[in-house]
Amino acid sequence: MVFFKKGNVGPEIVKIQTALIATGALINPDGRFGAITEMAVKRFQQDHNLKVDGRVGDDTWAELFLGGPITHIPTPPPKTFGQFTAARIVTAMRNKNFRLDEGLFRSNLIYVEGMNVDGQSNQHIKNTFDDVRSLVVILPEGPKLLGIWEATTRPGKYWTEHRMNPRGAARVRLGQQTAWIMGKYNGMNALRQDGYLELTRDPDETYERYGPLYRSNDTGIHHHGGYNYPHDDLGRSSAGCLVGRSMDEHEVAMQFLKKDERFRADSNFHFTSTILEYKDLPEIEIA
Repeated sequence: MVFFKKGNVGPEIVKIQTALIATGALINPDGRFGAITEMAVKRFQQDHNLKVDGRVGDDTWAELFLGGPITHIPTPPPKTFGQFTAARIVTAMRNKNFRLDEGLFRSNLIYVEGMNVDGQSNQHIKNTFDDVRSLVVILPEGPKLLGIWEATTRPGKYWTEHRMNPRGAARVRLGQQTAWIMGKYNGMNALRQDGYLELTRDPDETYERYGPLYRSNDTGIHHHGGYNYPHDDLGRSSAGCLVGRSMDEHEVAMQFLKKDERFRADSNFHFTSTILEYKDLPEIEIA
């Protein structure tokens, strides 16, 4: 949950003030949320049909930085669900000694196989969007779930049976890899492969990971949208790519990633993604 108000100071206030300057609502970023900034926030809220309270909560933050409110966090209820799910994912990442980037503008892109968007496990049926794509940020007060969406990390039935490669359909190995840059794929915003990836092949058409690891920099494994195929049919959306089912939700994820301060500093920044299995996620309690 994002929340800033009059009296707050620090670099996040500078970011808010800088965004307000771009809208013409403010002149000088000084890092202090004072009366002038509060007035600018109220003016911005009024212009965008938001609750006019002079405070920067989730809706105002989304309007400032993402072009509109984000409604993709599942219920019930968003705050509790997000806190619990983010904590489980982050704990699994730490248990495996995977890197976690800290800061509000450094998103961690993490897939969990065999998990529904409500945080529960599923049967992980082949040719379905039975995985999730998540974005998590690590804040001083703890991890925050920016979003969680239906996805797949597996090639679908069509490309498993109609091979692009005689060795079988590709499947990215479990774990963490860094090999993607922001770009376009079939006209959509996407993370395009731009580096070596480790993957397996499925010559026996089992839809499982097995056999030797291959290392390739030209397989064309991207993070892209799934063309709004139904949950239980991947269609031709994936030949091994990491695919978010909904095109709208995919674009939300890409817009979050475009706010990453490392990408904003360098358009050739290489993004990292991690693939976990549901069994990796521990059962924990949130106070």
